Amino acid sequence: MHANPSAAGDGQNWSSRFGFIMASVGFAVGLGNIWKFPYITGENGGGAFVLVYLLCAFGIGVPILMAEVLIGRRGQASASTSMQRVAQESGSSSRWSNVGAMTIWTALLINVVYAVVAGWVLRYLYLAASGQFEVLDTGERSAAYFGDLLADPQGMFFWTGLVLALCGFIIAAGIQKG
Repeated sequence: MHANPSAAGDGQNWSSRFGFIMASVGFAVGLGNIWKFPYITGENGGGAFVLVYLLCAFGIGVPILMAEVLIGRRGQASASTSMQRVAQESGSSSRWSNVGAMTIWTALLINVVYAVVAGWVLRYLYLAASGQFEVLDTGERSAAYFGDLLADPQGMFFWTGLVLALCGFIIAAGIQKG
């Protein structure tokens, strides 16, 4: 399967169905499910919460994902251009491209948050690898580590910048090599 070309319009295609599915799942699942899901599950009823969550994820998320994939395949362009093309083909207003543009802005805003959280993860990985978590024994101490992280804007900028540089390197390699 060849999914739609990249938004840059350079004609690159996904080399495999598996790669496309993994990229889609990675974006859909995101850090929110990894970062906060266990905490929210514990606070809101455990298994019952997971059941409601899965019903919502499949009942809402899967149809939206299917619609996005179908519009992308049909339009063969960026989100806004694909929406515009599909709308014009069906005789609808070309203003539907604004919906596509909103998806691009939404993804950008989500990724800004993800870049910061991923920077935190890299910093904590560094601290763990350097043995600085060996004395971590209480919740207060954990909160102090996080407070120190938030109180250091230069450090936050460094770790977030490192995440963005790594992502930029992967993206620059393209769909198939990245």
